Parts: sequence; structure tokens; C-alpha cells
Amino acid sequence: MEYFIGLDIGTSSIKGVLLSHDGDKESLASIAGTKTVYHPARLGDGPEYVGYSAEKLYQNACGVIRALLNSLSLTQLVAVKGLAIASASGNTVLVSDKGEPLHDAFSWTSPPAQEEYDRFFGEKSPFGAVDPEEVYRACGWPISATFPPGHLSYIAAHRPELIKNASKAAMTTEYIIYRLCGEWATDPSTATPSYLCDQEKAEWLPSMYERVGVRQEQLPRIGYTGETVGKITPAAAADSGLPTSCRVVLGSFDHPSAARGAAPRVLREGQLLLSCGTSWVVFAPINEKETVIRERLLCDPFETMRGGAWGGMFSLESVAAKIDKIVTKYVSSAPNRAKHFDAAAEQAEPGSGGLVIDPTADAGRDFSAYEPKNVARAVMEGTARLLKDRLDALAESSGLRFSSAAMAGGPSNSKIWRKIIEDTLGYEVTVSYAAHTGALGAARVARGK
Repeated sequence: MEYFIGLDIGTSSIKGVLLSHDGDKESLASIAGTKTVYHPARLGDGPEYVGYSAEKLYQNACGVIRALLNSLSLTQLVAVKGLAIASASGNTVLVSDKGEPLHDAFSWTSPPAQEEYDRFFGEKSPFGAVDPEEVYRACGWPISATFPPGHLSYIAAHRPELIKNASKAAMTTEYIIYRLCGEWATDPSTATPSYLCDQEKAEWLPSMYERVGVRQEQLPRIGYTGETVGKITPAAAADSGLPTSCRVVLGSFDHPSAARGAAPRVLREGQLLLSCGTSWVVFAPINEKETVIRERLLCDPFETMRGGAWGGMFSLESVAAKIDKIVTKYVSSAPNRAKHFDAAAEQAEPGSGGLVIDPTADAGRDFSAYEPKNVARAVMEGTARLLKDRLDALAESSGLRFSSAAMAGGPSNSKIWRKIIEDTLGYEVTVSYAAHTGALGAARVARGK
């Protein structure tokens, strides 16, 4: 029996699975998780941003690992062979030559550093404005001031000496990898939200990082998903409980990892993954990158290193918070309101008594005249319609046809959510490992499958 750990470093929490593997059989030996805590932060005279401790994030990851290992005996620990990370990357931290973070890490949820970004990437830049289409084709995502280019612009504008003196400019996933094995490395999928990496060439883009004073030697090495970076250091073994023989393997962005963790796995064109987190993200394997770009989807390298598909993504951005706002006010405000939400929706008839809700646009509407059960079901039906409308438009413009979907994330624990989405889309929606699908995909990458 061998064991592999997958971590999913999400926006709001860290989830982990311990995957047991014996011959052709695999099963989840244990699961664990912890919340990520954010706080207001500021550098120099800059405005507040959403910050958090990269060191605390690492310690929390080690806490999840320890919780996973609690199910094993001392003699079984040596059978833990590998660890990989799926992550909602796009967060930024500068690190000293002693491996210490130089500031509170920037979350991708921070307000856009638009003024600072314009100074380094807009017309005011000595380099001239970046070409958004060129960046999109190279990096895979339409450029945004809310991700590392904006974070690094903020630092360059308000504390430029931090960039000059930093040993590494990285995302926090790369910091965790460094703390675990002593090596700085990333992969093109995880690096995509940095906007500093050419996906196809797996190279850093000087035209992006030089604008804010970052030097190439400050950036992690770019490897590939599934590559072994190193082994657990003695210090990390003391922090996490892992054996020093355990390999640290490069993972991927969270949604492609969930596609690998789904059952059945979502690897081929025509399949879909619906990942229900802070934002609801649709991930679709697509054979041609040009199709992804033409449809203006977020692009991931996905299985291309194995000769497989690219990944295309679109999202209902921050829809979970908008749903929760309606549910809290009109269905239940209890700590376990998700269960009340499900129970109320199950009591309502299809069609919600004629009530129609678009949760992305109607969070501020007054629904006090409607029964809670109809509000609950209308929210679910409205979310499902939004997904169908986007998928129908994609099919019409691209010719892509979808025949099945896998659902992951917290709402996938709900039978009524799954049923409504399945009925609306008109094809089978499967649920396997719910909120832990991304972590399972990372564990499979660590195993090499």
C-alpha cells in the first residue's frame, strides 16, 4: 500500500486528501481542511489591500497534512510517497534570501491597483502600454490589475526597495513548495494567473516582469505538472509529519486539478467540470487553443504536456456570496443555513411558483412577498439557467457540444442542486468527491496517474 497527498489551496480554505493506492485500487484514506484568514494590509503610502500571512498559510497547510497523517501508523508513514498542490493561485509575495516573506501576501481578491498598474503597464509606462491581445495569447488570461501585475505594480510604486532586495518574487503556492522541499519551482498551469508566463513555451516573459523591476533570477523555475521538484526537508518533516523520502510534485491550477479528480475524469472534449466555489467555474477540455482564445475563455495548458486537450474556463464570478445574501435574508440565517436552503428548495415545485431569480443581478431585490421554499428553488433554478445560457452560447459560436458534466465543490453535496442543474442542462451530472475533488486530482498527479 502506498499513500499520496493532495492539497487544494483555495481562496477561502485549504483542503487535503490522503489517497491510498494498492494495485489498481484507490480510495480516500482521510480528508481534512482549515480556513484561511485575511486582514487589511498596506505598504508605504499605498491604499489598503486584502492581505494574509504566507507563513501562516504554510503552517495551515502543514496542519492539514498532519490531520491527514493521523490515520496512519508510524510504520505506514514511510509509505507516503508524494505530495502535489492544486491552488487558486494569483496571489503574490516577495521573499528574502533567508526565505522569509517581506510583507503580507496580496490576495487576488484585493481591489484593483489600477493607478499603479497603469503607471507600469499602461500608456504612462516607459515601455508603452502592453498589448492586451498579445498578453492573452501568451499567458492565457485577459490581463487584470487584480493579479500579480497589479500587486507588483503596487509594490513598485510604494515600496520599490522590496522588489530590488527580494530573493524571490513568487505566488504563495510556490512559497509553500519552497518551504516543503527547499526548491523554487512552478508549472505553466499554476503560473498562468501570474500573467508573467508564456503557457506554450513554459518561459517567463521579460516584457511583463521587467516593467516592475523584477529580474529573471528572482522568479521560480518553470517545470511541468507531475514533475518531482524535490523531497521533504528535515525542517518540513518536523512541521508536517511527512517522511523526508516523500516527493514534492508540481500540481496545477485548481479547476484542471478538479477535472483530474472527478469520477469519471474530465479529460476529453465534450465533457464539462462545474466547480462550485467562491465563483462557479465551468472547465471544459478543448482540443485547439485557438478555439479557447476565439471564445475569450480563460485558457489552461491542462493535458497538453501529454499531447491532450487545453482547458477553457468561464465563471459566474463571486456568485456564492450573492446566493448567500439572498438565502440569509429570505430563507435562513442559521450557521447551517446550507442545509435549510436545500430542505426549502426540495419542498418547492419546479418553477418556484412563477418566481424567477438571477442571483448575479437580483441580490438586492425584495423577495419578502414570496415563500422561502420558492425563493430557495428559484435561486437554484436561476443559477442553473445562467450556466445553460452560457453553455448554449458557447456551443452556438464554437460548435462545441457537451454530453456530460461532473460537479465539484460544496454545493455538489446537495442532491437538489445536482438534480436541478442536471434537469436544466439536459444531460447527466455526476458527483464524486464533492468539495475534495481538486485535492484528489492533486493526489493523482503526485501518484503519476
